[in-house]
Amino acid sequence: MVPYLWMAAAAVALVGMLVQAWQGGPFDPAGRERMANYPGDLRTFLVRGAVELLVLALVLRVWSYRHAPGRAALALVLCLPWAALNSILCMHCGPIGGAHAVWLLLVAAGLLIAVIVSTIAQVRSRRTASPADPIG
Repeated sequence: MVPYLWMAAAAVALVGMLVQAWQGGPFDPAGRERMANYPGDLRTFLVRGAVELLVLALVLRVWSYRHAPGRAALALVLCLPWAALNSILCMHCGPIGGAHAVWLLLVAAGLLIAVIVSTIAQVRSRRTASPADPIG
């Protein structure tokens, strides 16, 4: 249940951040300005975010997620370079692209937390599941 909530919260955060950036960002139809939103940016980054969330859900396999630090670590290893690349490429993009880059970094931070929590939970469950030492 928690992975579903995490994914839903990430989707809601993405939409909120992108819409807020779309409403507050300038628009330069001539394209002379840096840091400007262009027509179609909102739709483009919403589609990008949806695809990224789909890939994340497929890697994490949220429907069967049960203390799987390996899956979370794989998702983190895939997400960090993608977030760094987006951040670098979006250095001079508009507020919508910047909001998307920040969202990707927040997703990477959430994945790092998921790796830590899943690892701790897996270690604890292995300790409780091990048979008691026989008294000799």
